[in-house]
Amino acid sequence: MAVTELSPEIVNCFRIHYYGESSAGKDDSADIQSQGYRFAKRLKIDQRLTQVSLYKGTCKIIGFRPNGIRVSILIRKNEQSKILVIRAEGNQYQLCEMEVVIKEMSDVPLTKAWTGRISVSISGLLSEKLSDDKAQSVIKEALKGIHARPIEGIQNHELTSLSAYSSKLPIHLRTNGRKMNVQIALHSDDSSSYFHVGSPIIIDSY
Repeated sequence: MAVTELSPEIVNCFRIHYYGESSAGKDDSADIQSQGYRFAKRLKIDQRLTQVSLYKGTCKIIGFRPNGIRVSILIRKNEQSKILVIRAEGNQYQLCEMEVVIKEMSDVPLTKAWTGRISVSISGLLSEKLSDDKAQSVIKEALKGIHARPIEGIQNHELTSLSAYSSKLPIHLRTNGRKMNVQIALHSDDSSSYFHVGSPIIIDSY
């Protein structure tokens, strides 16, 4: 995924988020727990470090991969379907493993019963407060690095934010009828600037 091409020098964390739904299969607690354990095994969660919670049709598993990346798995029964939420979080030292985790998370719901989407976000820190012109320059370089063209955005003294589209990414959403699959945001305080890139969207608030 092209969003991983950002320089690791400014990255301090990344998050990978999968959300899926299924209306197939059993809905009992034993089946939901079994699915949770199968997904944990495929994602190579270290069982010695795993927390498991089971409650009324909900299974939640939290653990770590051998490289230290934290992974949480939630399967919950709704009235007419089950939902699956997988979240992986790592730091700049684990960035080299990010592509592997994305691939494995994409492969976890192997059956056609699950339909869902992965979103990826990277956050970073620049050790200076950027002027509006410098912020535009940083975003321009980021767009160039991920082969994306801007669609729409806003800029004021506190925040620069835009949506963009890259044909190199397989998934896209639509905003005002136009394709988009990249979001970039940059905001500053008195001494630092915070950088966020997400595909197709930024997962967390910024």
